[in-house]
Amino acid sequence: MLWDSIEPEKETGFLPIPSWQRQILDERLSDLEQHPSNEQTWEEVKAELWPKS
Repeated sequence: MLWDSIEPEKETGFLPIPSWQRQILDERLSDLEQHPSNEQTWEEVKAELWPKS
């Protein structure tokens, strides 16, 4: 997964994140860890966003 390749301690100097946004990301990560079956691949997300007609 994309997020597995990012090391937050190295990236924070390059990607400033407001505290409110970090809280949302932390909540979503926590939800994913509690419900791993809800995970979607990028291919699944793209198919939902841009369905082929």
